[in-house]
Amino acid sequence: MTGQAKPSKAAPPPIRRIGGQLAVILVASVSLLAPLCGRTLVDGRAELARAEAAAEAGDHDAAIRHLGRAARFRLPLANHDELALSRLRELALDAEAGDRTSTALAAWRELRSALIGTRVLDVADPELLAEANAAIVDLMIHEARAADRPIARERWADELEQDLAPRHRSLLAAACFAGWLVACVGFFVRGIDGKGRLIPRPALRWGGLALLLLVAWLLLM
Repeated sequence: MTGQAKPSKAAPPPIRRIGGQLAVILVASVSLLAPLCGRTLVDGRAELARAEAAAEAGDHDAAIRHLGRAARFRLPLANHDELALSRLRELALDAEAGDRTSTALAAWRELRSALIGTRVLDVADPELLAEANAAIVDLMIHEARAADRPIARERWADELEQDLAPRHRSLLAAACFAGWLVACVGFFVRGIDGKGRLIPRPALRWGGLALLLLVAWLLLM
């Protein structure tokens, strides 16, 4: 006498299944972004503290260097990058008032480099960038006059403006980073079953794509 077949387990309702997938995507996104955001915040504040220590010791070159690094650790809702840009501006203006042209020029250049280096489609503060560009040209003219060198205001201004053209490298890096996040979410959703076991083909496909995009992003930074 054969035993009765066990009834098959009913599939979960579509709404519950979709909700579970969204929960997995949310957890995966938080797990991926939290370490990056945490590291950016910690390193940015650490560089800001190093800049303050260097300024108190009178080492303006080190202060400028650390402020530039802090400004590059840009993170939404954090303020260490904005503080670094503000202090670079203050340092540059103080150096100009004290007739320390080389220090002022270094501070403005570091500020400008940080603004351009953290842009994707546009800089965070176009007005501050315009102020920095104008100050750099004026200081270069001051240095040229002091050294009795030719002055090329228009050429210097044009060279600064050329750097503002769209940078394909930065756009590509941003696209690779976004693609990496999508691929990692795809790995968690498609490459792992409900019991936490790997599904070989999807896991290999999504995991390989995530690794490729991560390497590309690191190389393009």
